Amino acid sequence: HIQAFLDQHGWSNFQWLIFVMMFFFSVALIGAAIGAIVLGPLADRFGRKTLLLFSVFIFSCSCMLSSFAQ
Repeated sequence: HIQAFLDQHGWSNFQWLIFVMMFFFSVALIGAAIGAIVLGPLADRFGRKTLLLFSVFIFSCSCMLSSFAQ
């Protein structure tokens, strides 16, 4: 389906790849900016070590839960 869409609108696979890479890079930068805005004041309040350990805990739980995904 994607190839038919690309052919219909005159996009090559390379152009599509560049578009997808740019999109995800932009989303990652926006996520990093939002994370810095939100977690900066929390780090001042609770400390960086506490937030880092909390982030590691959330990441570890997410990794374990993703192992059950089908």
